[in-house]
Amino acid sequence: MNAVHALWVFVALGAFYVAMLAMGDTASADGLLTLDDYKDLQASDAAVLAGWVDFLTLDLFAGAWIARDATHLEIPRWILVVCLVFTFTLAPLGITIYLLARFKLTGATSLDERGELASKV
Repeated sequence: MNAVHALWVFVALGAFYVAMLAMGDTASADGLLTLDDYKDLQASDAAVLAGWVDFLTLDLFAGAWIARDATHLEIPRWILVVCLVFTFTLAPLGITIYLLARFKLTGATSLDERGELASKV
């Protein structure tokens, strides 16, 4: 099994994220309900690192799902590579490109692997 598919990778990243938030000056932010609250939180180096780990964790998780899904659906590797590059640099765009390619190639409109996709493969 690849490390990216292992539970412990995401647990470790989550623990590191929480540790960085705990080390940061999060008391200055009333919450994260507004853009100004988020800007205030970014005054701490630890909080900025936590934000980067947040992006990294979610991008990695999305990329791992895309890779498994594309393999399962036999989507060509070159399409997978393009989608993963975008997912790790501009995640929402990469996920959107993958989902559109996935629909175009398989006709699948659901992310439920047990339902619509199970009958197609």
